[in-house]
Amino acid sequence: MKNNNLKGNTYIPSKDKLVDLDYIKSLTNGSVKSNCIPSCLILGEPGAGKTSYGKYVAEQLNAKFIFAPCYDGVGVEQLVYNWDLGKLVDAMTEEECKGRDAMKDGYLLQALKASNEGLVVLLIDEIDKAKPSVDTFLLSFLQECMLNDPITGPICGNKENLFIIFTSNQRRELEDALDRRFTFIRHFHFPDRADLIKQVNSMLSVKYSVTKTTFLVDLALAYRNLHSVERKPSQNQISDLVQEVYTIGSSNSIGRKSSYKLKFNSMLWKFSQEPEDHKKFVTFLKSRYKMKDEKLTSYIGSMI
Repeated sequence: MKNNNLKGNTYIPSKDKLVDLDYIKSLTNGSVKSNCIPSCLILGEPGAGKTSYGKYVAEQLNAKFIFAPCYDGVGVEQLVYNWDLGKLVDAMTEEECKGRDAMKDGYLLQALKASNEGLVVLLIDEIDKAKPSVDTFLLSFLQECMLNDPITGPICGNKENLFIIFTSNQRRELEDALDRRFTFIRHFHFPDRADLIKQVNSMLSVKYSVTKTTFLVDLALAYRNLHSVERKPSQNQISDLVQEVYTIGSSNSIGRKSSYKLKFNSMLWKFSQEPEDHKKFVTFLKSRYKMKDEKLTSYIGSMI
């Protein structure tokens, strides 16, 4: 099964995550049995690599990857069906139009059906944003590996061909009963400096100075360690920023001073969209490097 949607994934797993991958392989090849659909819950702050790990698992299993993002207040119906509003209106006004035609398979139905054809990794991202009623619904889904379509009847999947990864930023506690359904639970921490540098370098599509990349990673870690800011840059955002400042520095259409200022401002806006966060970080940088505004901007811009 081809994984065109995973092309370019450069996740570098730690040794403990490789052990987890071996366990997942044993769950999906039938050598280890599970009463429920094999699944794991990955806890951790945004940017810790939870989603990237899910893509990596699918890639290593050569499995179909289905990404199911949750958003604030998402309910069961959004996970089971996707509604075609145009066909839904037609179904309400035209007798010959069937209501089921307005319902496209949602992520859960897609995963069940695909598991009858081959390996599937379903990533239910940020489950803590979903309504608590989703937790209750998932109890029977994980136990039975089945959904009941009100029109076509029961739809069953192949338990051994399906692995589900749930991620959570721990905005709310999940139901205890759902916790007991997970095959295993892990907590991901944001990488330390050495691992982050290695990870960012692996994600780059440009040849950038190792010294400059390291300097920018150190700035990112310093920003993340400020207790007064809530939104913190992820691994993907940091690698994107490296590529952005590389492009700015390579441009022949702007002068050196403008280049430094653009790179400095790009860094601030990539780390956070909140002006107050920018002020806090600039204050920190002034104290750290003993420089005032213009000189600080020029120095940071030259270093990245």
